[in-house]
Amino acid sequence: MTIKNVFLIWLTVGCFISVTPQSVTDSLEIYNPFDQHDDIRRIINTEFTILGISNNSLIKKFQSDLKREVEKSDTLQAAKIHVKIGDIYFTTSIYDYALDSYFKALRIFESAKDTLNIAKTKLKLRRAYYFADLLPLEDYFSEVDELLKNSKDYESLALVFYVKWMLAKNEDEKKEFLEKALTIQSLVIAENPQDKSHKYYLANFLNAAGKLEESIKIAESIGDNWLLVLYLNNLGYRYVKQGDYKSALNIFNRTLVISKKERYKTLLRNVYENLARIYRLQGNWKKSANYMQITKGITESLYLERSSLQLSELKVKYDSERKTFENQHLKEEQQNLSKSFSFQKEFNLLLIFAISFIAIMLFYVYLINRKLKKVNTLLDSQNMHVLAKQAELEKLNNILLESERNLKDAQSTAQLANWELNPLNNQLTFSEQFYIIFNIPNTKSIGLEMILYNIHTDDKFKFERFFDLSEDNISENMIEVRLIFNNNPKWIKLKKIVMRNEHGVIEKLSGTVQDISDIKEEEEIKIQIAEQQSFTKQLIHYQEEERKRIAGDLHDGLGQNVLLIKNRALLGLQNDALDENLKKQFSEIDKLSSIVLDTTKEIAFNLRPAHLERLGLTDTIITTLEQSGATSKTDFKFNIEQIDNKLSKENEINLFRIIQEAVNNILKHSEASNALLEIKNNNDKILVTIADDGKGIENSKKEKSKEGFGLRNMMSGFRC
Repeated sequence: MTIKNVFLIWLTVGCFISVTPQSVTDSLEIYNPFDQHDDIRRIINTEFTILGISNNSLIKKFQSDLKREVEKSDTLQAAKIHVKIGDIYFTTSIYDYALDSYFKALRIFESAKDTLNIAKTKLKLRRAYYFADLLPLEDYFSEVDELLKNSKDYESLALVFYVKWMLAKNEDEKKEFLEKALTIQSLVIAENPQDKSHKYYLANFLNAAGKLEESIKIAESIGDNWLLVLYLNNLGYRYVKQGDYKSALNIFNRTLVISKKERYKTLLRNVYENLARIYRLQGNWKKSANYMQITKGITESLYLERSSLQLSELKVKYDSERKTFENQHLKEEQQNLSKSFSFQKEFNLLLIFAISFIAIMLFYVYLINRKLKKVNTLLDSQNMHVLAKQAELEKLNNILLESERNLKDAQSTAQLANWELNPLNNQLTFSEQFYIIFNIPNTKSIGLEMILYNIHTDDKFKFERFFDLSEDNISENMIEVRLIFNNNPKWIKLKKIVMRNEHGVIEKLSGTVQDISDIKEEEEIKIQIAEQQSFTKQLIHYQEEERKRIAGDLHDGLGQNVLLIKNRALLGLQNDALDENLKKQFSEIDKLSSIVLDTTKEIAFNLRPAHLERLGLTDTIITTLEQSGATSKTDFKFNIEQIDNKLSKENEINLFRIIQEAVNNILKHSEASNALLEIKNNNDKILVTIADDGKGIENSKKEKSKEGFGLRNMMSGFRC
């Protein structure tokens, strides 16, 4: 083959590689999570699921196998399939489904008195409760210990010592029990080398003993990627604690590849959170913020997918209960036709119960309103505290800026000095500027030992290594250490240049020394400012989450119960056998239920408007104005330009809260006949104008001192 042909082949291969499309999942790191969050959300929702690539098909397969085993009346095999289904739901963090599957298996094993499988299932139940942050109803560890204490086979004995390790208080006992469990489980695997379940338990024992490298190898050999990611994360945390961020970063990048390959949405969220923590510890705030933003997007997607699963389950349950209710109601109607007097008495009791229930519900609404007022009062006090902190931080920031300007001027004249080291006698010679910077007497040279004596104890090794002339340490050209002057430590930065002769022998070391104490102080202050800003943002986020939760409780709890009362009243009105007095009472219940429903919906809408997510910000604002105008004497006019998707979801909620508070103030205080709201979309900013012809607010000091919670909430919205 000629050189020309070889060149053409390599050129063709290079072109092919250059145009090979990049994986869709790999583009998560390419997009800017703050500007291109819609693209990231699309990839997460289309490419990743809670169950992952293969688990959906596995669930269907196991359910088909389960149906077949039930038909064959093989209950023990059915129980084992229930355990497999529970394991899939556990590894994908759908813990309520996992617990349900484990309990079904446990009931079968208990009926069959299968002691070993009962013990294994109870350990899985305890694990599921732990990861779901729930407290189990029973002490499963003690129960497993009691079940297996008389067992003789190796597999049971290994579990016995593993449980004793969990229950032991003394560290020496814990170590002894865990070593016995490892030894016995190794013997079990030697007898059954192809059984993956035995290797699974050995990997758990090794992980508990801190032998992470061995547990990782076993997880790889049995092909359990969930276990592999779990043990790799534990190893990564160990590196983080040791300060070995480079090794930790390599480990977490490996778990990222596995998570993308398996399309596990939950694992992917955990990996990005770990990467964000590493970059934050390394001081790379930009990358840390990017990964935290991606983590937030995945968390939202997980929440929506879990909500969808729960809604589907609730719908099936509701349809079943509705059919049961309808059948029961028809049966009651037939009985009531033959027993009219009994029917009359029962409906009177139902009427009393319904009126009592409505009274209880109204009292419940009253209690909720009181609770909301207390929550708002607490949030307002926290907002005032945050505003005060922000003012202090702003003052500190101004001081920092002034210090930076002064530091730059000082660095150009007096903060940098030169040094030289004679390798023959270890004498350091400094330029005159060194003595001016550190305010010490000027001498021609200083012994290296004298400088080392004044180095901070924690930095002595680093300082000695810096001036060590062996070949292993020559590559370290810059260090930062603390130098003690008059019992006052100062941070200094040392840089060096190695000078050699023509034979490669070191003749002299020289470099610069710089006082960086002020820079170190500034770095600490900047970190404090960043943490405070993060706290403010998180506080407002928690406030919205609490509103959302309370609104959901009102709509799904109280609203559904009142709707059932209304439906029962309507069913009663359809009975022709009722006298006029009963029909009138049922009609009143119907009307009163409608009023309670409307009140509940209004409270829930004010807490968390559902239109904001379904219709968008623009239509939600218009709907609010139309409803306010229809239920008040104020005529609301508006001129609103399209502003959907111009703000982040967080700021959309903030803007809506500001407008909502302004409309409420007009309705409650202004006594206005007309009001106007204009919203202009000016490219990079949104201009909102709200005006009315009411009495306004007094601008006196007396009135300012009585400023309400609403205005303070609006101020918080503007700042965020």
